Amino acid sequence: MGRKKLFANTDLVEMFPHYSYEHIWEQENFKKFYTTFFVSVFDHWLTEDEVCEQVMSAVDVRGQSKRNNPNWEIYQEYENRFAGFYEALYKKGVHVLCEGKHLLKLKFHKEYQRYYLYDIREENEFHDYIVPSLGVMVSGNFDLTHVVHANPQYFQKDEFEDIVKRAGLHILT
Repeated sequence: MGRKKLFANTDLVEMFPHYSYEHIWEQENFKKFYTTFFVSVFDHWLTEDEVCEQVMSAVDVRGQSKRNNPNWEIYQEYENRFAGFYEALYKKGVHVLCEGKHLLKLKFHKEYQRYYLYDIREENEFHDYIVPSLGVMVSGNFDLTHVVHANPQYFQKDEFEDIVKRAGLHILT
């Protein structure tokens, strides 16, 4: 029995033909077809000490007022960078894939904002943001480093790198 393709009968099947209902990002076979890299607020991979100092101190401030936590402004800066990144993706035309199974048809910009803010702020069932015009699928993550899968045949590298740079983010490989 073959895999049921998620994007059958859509324009996305050509760009991401190996994506299926199963969560395949970790499968070796998948790595043959897509280039994977990361978008982060940091310009390098963090050490364990840096993670505790920089990431966890920022992540822990969710839900606290800025009067109660000196890291609040840092956290807001990080969040704003990713918000700028996701807004730029929205302008390029984005599809949201919820829990790896449901391709959402969002009618309003506010709906899109709710999804990407949730992915920046919370550890949850993350969403994938498919941007056909750039040839990428971005997976949300709460730890200030988001995963990008690019189809080399369609990837608009220079344009994508420009979006990342304008948002104040960095590409890590």
